[in-house]
Amino acid sequence: MTMNGRYIDLEHKFRRLEDELFCAQETVLNLMSADMQKLLNSYYSVNSRAESYLWRQSVIDQLIELAEPLLARSTVSEPRACCPLCGFGSMSYYDDGFALPLGLRRHLEGAGRSIVQCGVMKVASKMARDHFNGKFSAQEELVRLEKKEVLEIRRKTEQLYLIRLGSTPQLVDEVAFGGRARNSEELEWAGVRLKTLGFSMLDEDGTRRYELDLEKLYVLADPREKGRITFVPYKKPFAKQRKPQPFEFSGINSFYLLDSWKHDLAGKLQKRLENL
Repeated sequence: MTMNGRYIDLEHKFRRLEDELFCAQETVLNLMSADMQKLLNSYYSVNSRAESYLWRQSVIDQLIELAEPLLARSTVSEPRACCPLCGFGSMSYYDDGFALPLGLRRHLEGAGRSIVQCGVMKVASKMARDHFNGKFSAQEELVRLEKKEVLEIRRKTEQLYLIRLGSTPQLVDEVAFGGRARNSEELEWAGVRLKTLGFSMLDEDGTRRYELDLEKLYVLADPREKGRITFVPYKKPFAKQRKPQPFEFSGINSFYLLDSWKHDLAGKLQKRLENL
């Protein structure tokens, strides 16, 4: 890139700014006592991403324990303390410090719109996040690629399920939002339930779908998740193709029927479809 006849190395400039920011952050932490520096730099000993999620809360808990209570203004005053990092206290004329432990915790976390977060804790948290990302991201990317490779192999050898028109068929255990997948017996039971509701089961090229083809609606059913069967209806007319293309179809509101429901399932399904 050229500006006023001079070449600007953006990458070099970016790295220089990063270095300057890191130096500024280190300067902030170096102003703390040796014990506080040891506590705030403890993120270097974190060995996993799971541990990293607990680090900040653990540091805040320890800081609250280290906070020195102030002399109470009266016998009924709640215990209060200034921040052990930045020394900041209450902005109120009538109070000193932060209420212990909740007020000080909010200050250290930066919780609430009216709360001024501790600047030292904010810097330490950012340095920790940057360290964790640099330490664990490469390993996580490797694990992600390995999982992707395994999934691709499984998709070539295992039963797939078409749950939305135009989407990639899914494996039985690719259930969203942490749901539990059915075992083979439970899948067979769900298939029988769908058959009683008028759905047909079709298998094509290793992909199975449960469909209900009505005059004005086309409905796909997803029986993979334990405890429920999810339905995705589509309004007609639309051009049904053997191999739908992504985004070609427009589904409308999905809904589900729970396994625990026993009475008038056909009526419940009909009512949901009529209310679309």
